[in-house]
Amino acid sequence: MNYVSWLEEVSRYNLESVGAKAANLGELIKLHIPIPKGYVLKANAYKDFLYNTGIIDKIKPLLDSIDYKDIKSIERTHLSISEVFSKILIPKAITDEVIKYYKVLREKNHHVAIRSSSIAEDLPQSSFAGIHETYLYVSEDEFMECIKGCWLSLFTPRALIYRQTRNIKHEDASMAVIVQSMINSEKSGVIFTYHPITRNPEQMIIESVWGLGEALVSGSVTPDHYVVNKNLCKTIHRIISNKRVKVVYDFYKGKGTKMEEIPKDLANSESLSDSEIYNLCKMAKRIEEYFKHPQDIEWCIEENKIYILQSRPITTL
Repeated sequence: MNYVSWLEEVSRYNLESVGAKAANLGELIKLHIPIPKGYVLKANAYKDFLYNTGIIDKIKPLLDSIDYKDIKSIERTHLSISEVFSKILIPKAITDEVIKYYKVLREKNHHVAIRSSSIAEDLPQSSFAGIHETYLYVSEDEFMECIKGCWLSLFTPRALIYRQTRNIKHEDASMAVIVQSMINSEKSGVIFTYHPITRNPEQMIIESVWGLGEALVSGSVTPDHYVVNKNLCKTIHRIISNKRVKVVYDFYKGKGTKMEEIPKDLANSESLSDSEIYNLCKMAKRIEEYFKHPQDIEWCIEENKIYILQSRPITTL
């Protein structure tokens, strides 16, 4: 069984097997946009995990019994499914293949990032943004458990409610998992290629923080905010915030991340140069033109090189 593909081998034609997040990364590679090297564990691995181990027979009655008017019922179901997952090993055929690719990737980078790529995720009509799991600086000893954690994130209360409100059957939900070299981000952020508030198509928004982007995503830090003229790739308005902390690699544990305080002078300084804003804008314009739809883009910078971590349609327009 072929469970794994390198990201450069996938495209928009593989949506049903790798999910939109992974498919979009494959398209970005074809556009010569720099992304971290990686591969995707396809949705057939998740399906085989469910059906070949008998998990599906245990969780289907739990899903069918949910009372969506009672949040405690939803939470109990999540906990029950978590317990079922914890007792079942991932089949050896899946483990052997995914570890083989992992060892190739690990030769270039000791740690990896593991990201969920739901089959119904990052589409123009449904985003699922932030609902499913992401793991950073994953070490070898926790690698397979993090993959299982991505699969399990299909059954968090937020994911269950999201699918219910959009009439997506739980049994139709499926999950691919992206494994990429971990980038030691010095600064990170997001780009909206279409102003999400004023809806001005001639402007884009760039937001930036020090360290990893999780400080922005979690709301721990207010990012620097740039309104950029899309045609000229020049900033027309900027708000520089006090970025008191950043998310960095946890050297003490040898895996995972931690929150670290930033010296006051750096915390109050501008995180992006004009040239970085220009280069981010140019890259974002190419991505928007390629996908023919306004994009929500996650990016990071390491040693002056920009990497795109994901690009998805803006679904709120």
